[in-house]
Amino acid sequence: MGFLNSDTDVFGWPTIALDTHFFRVSNRNQSAIGKNIDSVEQKL
Repeated sequence: MGFLNSDTDVFGWPTIALDTHFFRVSNRNQSAIGKNIDSVEQKL
């Protein structure tokens, strides 16, 4: 199952880990529509 983790830091910048399941669910329920994982991550 997908997960959203906002506690991750990469090079001192806060990041969101987004997997493909979460990408598909976000598009399906229209909470964040995008053509790739990067665009969905930005909208979330």
